[in-house]
Amino acid sequence: MVIVAALYEEEAPGVYYNTAAVIDADGSYPGKYRKLHIPDGGWCREKLYFKPGNLGLPVFQTAVGRIGVVICNDRHFPEGYRALALGGAEIVFVPTSTGPAARPTWDLEVKAAAFANGMFVGAVNRVGDENTEMGKYFGTSLFGVLRSSAIEPSSSPLVDVVHGALLLFGIGHLPLPLWGQ
Repeated sequence: MVIVAALYEEEAPGVYYNTAAVIDADGSYPGKYRKLHIPDGGWCREKLYFKPGNLGLPVFQTAVGRIGVVICNDRHFPEGYRALALGGAEIVFVPTSTGPAARPTWDLEVKAAAFANGMFVGAVNRVGDENTEMGKYFGTSLFGVLRSSAIEPSSSPLVDVVHGALLLFGIGHLPLPLWGQ
């Protein structure tokens, strides 16, 4: 099992990042990703407390394959997915905190990123309601696959969403075809 855990990271007093830590199947820590695109408009004013990431777009070698991460607002920028694909990512995980109005875009972006880059993209959205104009979070997961469809929750690979952590069970190595060869 490999864990991609979304967390609030304090690097130094007053310096905070929206971060995802990767923990490999053997308990080792291959690294972390810090959200690059911090929204600052309307109801979403994350720049008031988060700094933009400064670690680039790393690809982590894990027991289940080479994985990358983009966080929430990063999903709107296709160059991140492309950079991860060119860096060898086979799966990209996308932890998000998105309200119901953006659900159709969320679904489309996950599927399009997978199709356009020849890799799997697994997104998970938070649950709950903070009684704001954002609305109630729709708390679900979706896997975009190479043919731009979705893997249903009952099929493989098995995805379980636990309070913002995306857990991968028993996938093994994912051999993916390289298009254009």
